[in-house]
Amino acid sequence: MRTITIFIGVLSLFLFVTGCQKGSQQEPEFAEVPDLPNAFPQSSAMNQPVEAPDFKVTTLEGDPLNLSDLRGKTVLLNFWATWCGPCIAEIPDLIKLQEELGTEEFAVVGLSMDMIEASIVQEFVESMEINYPIAIDEGEIADEFGGVFSLPTTFVIDKEGTIKQRTIGIFPAEAYKPHLVSMIEGG
Repeated sequence: MRTITIFIGVLSLFLFVTGCQKGSQQEPEFAEVPDLPNAFPQSSAMNQPVEAPDFKVTTLEGDPLNLSDLRGKTVLLNFWATWCGPCIAEIPDLIKLQEELGTEEFAVVGLSMDMIEASIVQEFVESMEINYPIAIDEGEIADEFGGVFSLPTTFVIDKEGTIKQRTIGIFPAEAYKPHLVSMIEGG
């Protein structure tokens, strides 16, 4: 009986640590963030510059959104879900970033990974007063970005469309804001 209890405990711990993952996809290789002030433990800079895959979606508002149309802006692409506690916790910071950094040279884009009706996601978006475009991704876009293995996951894309950063977990908005400003001002 003790062996079964230990086995169930170990199995539970394994499932808790690994979480829900898709299939047998391998996570893309990334380098650690080089010695930045306020280093972000779950963030990683790209080994080599990689162009962000273009995608075309329709936002919950019914507007078309192409990533390539955002060239010339620094983009924060956030994969999230309404059922994800950390995702909900970071939304106010993303709203604040969009307000403070404006829309002329900066854009937050949210891609909901919810597998529910769009109207339910829309109600959630309205209740949170989200000020940036939201669309639903059924996994195809996430796959194009090398797979999203945990929510939230956020990609920082520069004005040329190059992925500069990937953060798994809550995006450290306040700590990373100076880097975003530098990307916006630096071209």
